[in-house]
Amino acid sequence: MCWLFKHRVRKVKFPDLRSSDVTLGCVQHSYSRSSLYQNTGNFFIGIGPILSGNIVLIGSMYILLPEIFSNFSDQMSVFTCNPLLNLSIIDSVTLFVTGLAASLFEPANLSDINF
Repeated sequence: MCWLFKHRVRKVKFPDLRSSDVTLGCVQHSYSRSSLYQNTGNFFIGIGPILSGNIVLIGSMYILLPEIFSNFSDQMSVFTCNPLLNLSIIDSVTLFVTGLAASLFEPANLSDINF
């Protein structure tokens, strides 16, 4: 995200689980405070790990567990087409998460090397 928004990357620290520091990793960068484009980039740099983490998880599911990905896609399409499902938001999200967990943690998955 830093390169996309033309920030200068000063230092990259990759995760080090042996370190006594609680920070898993970070990127030190600088930018022009007068540039609206680069200031806007700070938001996307901040949410970048969240977005990229989800993309990796969903992509891994697509490649390694295509049947579960299909169930996930079906549940997402129902949820996005009608997010309320005549229920409250909390009930809808709970229904979605329990359906996804049920497809992920089936006993048959324990014998699948991809799982």
